[in-house]
Formats: sequence, C-alpha cells, structure tokens
Amino acid sequence: NFQYLNYSNYSVRETNNVTQDFATLTNDETTYYWRIRSYDQYENSSNYSETFQFTIDLTPPAEFNLSSPENETNSTDSSPALSWQETAELNFLNYTIEFSNSSDFSVINFSFGNVDSVSNNSFSQWNSSDVLSSGTWYWRVTAYDKAMNYNQSNFLVFNLANPVEIITQENVNTQL
Repeated sequence: NFQYLNYSNYSVRETNNVTQDFATLTNDETTYYWRIRSYDQYENSSNYSETFQFTIDLTPPAEFNLSSPENETNSTDSSPALSWQETAELNFLNYTIEFSNSSDFSVINFSFGNVDSVSNNSFSQWNSSDVLSSGTWYWRVTAYDKAMNYNQSNFLVFNLANPVEIITQENVNTQL
C-alpha cells in the first residue's frame, strides 16, 4: 500500500548532485514516502530503491503537571527529589528541569536533562556542585519530542532555609 500524493512535478533529473532540497511541501502533519530510480545516458532505468519515509510532526507533547515537592514547600533539603506527571508523546526525547531564583526564569540557575523514557518523570541526581542555596526557588519541567516540539509545565515555588550539607563520597574523600 504505497500511499502518496502526486508530486510528479518534483521529479529530479540530476547528473552532478546527489542531494536535492525542495520547498516546504505542506504545513500539515503528514507522512511522506520517497524512492529513487536512476537512468543512464541511454534512458535505461534501474529498479526503484526501497521506499523510505519521513513524518512531519507539529504536535507538542501533552500537558502535564508538577507533583512534588508541592508549591510553596519550605525545606532545608538543598537537593530535593522532584516528580511530575508523565506527558503523552510517541516521539519523546527528554524532560528538561530548570531552577531559577527569578519567577520569570530570566536567569536559569540550574538545568538538568532527564532522557530515555516518557515515564522517567522524576529527578534526584544532584551532585555536590549543583545544589540549591538558601532562598526562594522556582522550578519547572519542559517535555521535548524528537521534532523539538515542547510543552512546558507551570512552575512551583520551593523555599529553602538553612540547607543541610549533602554528604557524598566525593565530600568524604576530600576531607580525608
């Protein structure tokens, strides 16, 4: 079942180049199929190549909400465990977690990527150099798909007072 639109005007007779760019074919989410056939100087043709396809994806991942820590949490934990609802996306790429000390996120103080799976919807992989200092922090998560469409969560507020030092193997080794 080779589904196609008739783009016979897009036939390319090229002898020097192996690539050809076309103007945008559509602004719709569409799957395109293509194949290649070559001709020699006597108009003898080869068989068609196998059929390839590509899809134009204009749909961002589905909306999702942040779960934990709750909005306006007061804590002494400078490396809080974060979680959020999963987004729905067949071509999921990653979640990006951002922390800012500005509610408009004009400055991103920390940014972390969470990749591999749409269900990888939590974060607790802080290291000793990337921990929060005392103050009010705003955090949000952005879900990206492979076409770089994205959906950004709302932000939540995390208040940190008198943070507790994280004890890591790195800290222990440097104090020995």
